[in-house]
Amino acid sequence: MKMTTTLLALAFAATGCVSGERELVRGYAGVYSPDGKYVAFEQDEGTRRRVGIVQLKTGKVAWPDLGPGSSCHAAFAPDGDLYYVYGNVTNTNYELYKANPGTGYNVFRYRKGKAERVTAGFCHDMTPAVSPDGRTLYFASTRDDRSKANNSIFTLDLTDAAAKPVMAIAGTNNYCSGVTSPAVSPDGKTVVYGFYGGWTPPYYVMSVPADGSSEPMKLTREPEFAFAPRFDPSGRYVCYTSVLSGERYGVRILELGTGRSVRLADGREPAFSPDGRRLIYERDGVIYERDWNPEEVLK
Repeated sequence: MKMTTTLLALAFAATGCVSGERELVRGYAGVYSPDGKYVAFEQDEGTRRRVGIVQLKTGKVAWPDLGPGSSCHAAFAPDGDLYYVYGNVTNTNYELYKANPGTGYNVFRYRKGKAERVTAGFCHDMTPAVSPDGRTLYFASTRDDRSKANNSIFTLDLTDAAAKPVMAIAGTNNYCSGVTSPAVSPDGKTVVYGFYGGWTPPYYVMSVPADGSSEPMKLTREPEFAFAPRFDPSGRYVCYTSVLSGERYGVRILELGTGRSVRLADGREPAFSPDGRRLIYERDGVIYERDWNPEEVLK
């Protein structure tokens, strides 16, 4: 018994788990399915990145056939369709553009076992999110930027097959800067997103009405380095990745009504479960899950 206990302790320590955490799968950027039974994530495979789906009850992993290129930035729609970014870039940008100006990293949808293109263009689309009513796609993109280095946030009407992306939140004119990682509140009225000013901070979490009726406002302040926000199902809390000087990447929870926040764990790219009682996040290439109770954490 003593030997078994020691071996279990060593195995637990080797996973990097801390108290209250459950190791789910090796990967990055996890997100729950609408029913909370699955988590989509991305994982490196040689020179490409691919999206997988792990069943939480059994730990079994499925790899949808999304094509020979790289897939990443998974996001579920309310109806369970899987949105993601896909590209199969094997040549230089100039060679690609000559061959097909519509080629780039674009948003696709996996529905009923088939991959479908949602956006097109010689650009880099990224971090898709679908509104709670399933009608609008939000995503960051370098489209409409000549340098192809600055991001803005665009929307696309998913109910109109002929619709074109519309810029919703403009980025900046500084090279390698912009806005990314949009997330829509449960009532559909507010969008939070990450703002970055270039290769160096500031990196803020911002908030803006979805209808653009007022100017964006900062939810975080320097010297905090903050990005990748997501709402909880109640709309009262936002989780995001936070870094302060001397710290590792951390999962931070912000209560919107009071401005109170707490650093919950080492990790990054957190996401709430649909019932609001669990969180997932990545640390050192592993996705972990833990229970979340605001009454206990935000005392």
